[in-house]
Amino acid sequence: MTKTFRYGLYGVGRIGRVHGSIVREQGHQIVAIGDEVLAAAEDAQRALAEPDVPLFTDPAAMMAGADLDAVIISSHTKDHARDARPFVDAGIPVYLEKPLTSDLPEAFDFVSAIGSDRTLVQIGLQRRYDEALSHAKTLLDQGLIGSIREIRSILRDQFPPPPTYTSRGLIIDMGIHVADEALWLLGE
Repeated sequence: MTKTFRYGLYGVGRIGRVHGSIVREQGHQIVAIGDEVLAAAEDAQRALAEPDVPLFTDPAAMMAGADLDAVIISSHTKDHARDARPFVDAGIPVYLEKPLTSDLPEAFDFVSAIGSDRTLVQIGLQRRYDEALSHAKTLLDQGLIGSIREIRSILRDQFPPPPTYTSRGLIIDMGIHVADEALWLLGE
């Protein structure tokens, strides 16, 4: 028998809602929905058809007020560490949208808070699970296609971001996938 997990969603713009849909499709429960903007949490509650799930505008309040097995953080990059920290401190597993943080000093501080537990936080670098990329990795590992001399990567989003979306730029938001792919393909 497979366990049904109780998830919290914090940061429920477009990608947060996508994660919520995946959680439900996999047979798990959404037991808390949060966003610093209450209207966004309310919209997600309606879009995910979860009218009885409690809403939160503060991650610490969600941590304290919901019985969670795990949480998915999809807030703005600049808020990732702040929003994930209450869950990390409580030992609740976190799936954190990439990138880890928006600046290096904050990233080092956050990694220090996580400590050596390699199961507490997973960063949303899902490209290595892409079927074509995974196949290329298998061929590389088997020595069937030679050595990598150059990597060219084209990433795009099928939909434009909503007007409320803020970012430090495409290189931060999407380039991290290219860096992760390169490290993974090269076995580093």
